[in-house]
Amino acid sequence: SQRICRIRVSATMQAAAEAARLRAQGVDVVDFGPGEPDYPTPAGIKAAAVRAIEQDFTRYTAAGGTEELREAICRRHAADFGTGYTAPECAVSSGGKHALFNVLQALVDPGEEVVVPVPYWTTFTDIVAYCGGVCTLAHTEERDHFAITAGVLESHISPKTRAVILNSPCNPSGDVISPEEWGRIHRLTSERGVWLITDECYQHLVYDGVPFSAASLPGARENVVVAGSLSKSYAMTGWRIGFVLGPPAVVSAVAKLESQSTSNPNSIAQKAAVEAML
Repeated sequence: SQRICRIRVSATMQAAAEAARLRAQGVDVVDFGPGEPDYPTPAGIKAAAVRAIEQDFTRYTAAGGTEELREAICRRHAADFGTGYTAPECAVSSGGKHALFNVLQALVDPGEEVVVPVPYWTTFTDIVAYCGGVCTLAHTEERDHFAITAGVLESHISPKTRAVILNSPCNPSGDVISPEEWGRIHRLTSERGVWLITDECYQHLVYDGVPFSAASLPGARENVVVAGSLSKSYAMTGWRIGFVLGPPAVVSAVAKLESQSTSNPNSIAQKAAVEAML
């Protein structure tokens, strides 16, 4: 199909596969591909998964995740960032990448533009291409530590712009958007009628300052969509649990797409994720 020909195999996954191949040959390799924590999944999370198996919690769940997990995610996000999402505003996905894929499929029509800062995580542009969207690349400067600002974004927003995708801390540059700059970016996107999609995969890995979510800004519930993940902060990369927080119409569209693709996230992993959210 044309849509499958528009995308590439994930460069991250290709790098991981090559590193594994070299290791099998005895080569000492440092893999800068996938972001993989250097500590194991915490014991309490693993124990929750074992209990789920023993209790035969192995069947289908709701497409967008169990009520228990969606409520736990909302509580955790509220505790961490002061937001007030409820279960109807949350959908669970099979990883953070899946969350982003679903959100863009739900929001972007062919020919619509999505602004992506450079440097960017390679998956962003391929997901946009798959839905037939057009990536508008907003270049940042090394002399500015690759900082993305409302000023940089503004000149790239056009009448065709549907969304802006940002992640902070940024993969791959490491840039962290300040709360003040998030406020300016949100005002810009809100005034222009543009969705602000924030990838919170690395949200807690901040070593200078306090983690911040654009979803905590006044008025953010109208046009901000959060794509979150348990992969990095909870060392659960292989468990494949992510989530979406946003307006109920967007969340229900995401759940509808999941109902016709994955059916639901892994049931055992969902039980383990509830433990992680405590």
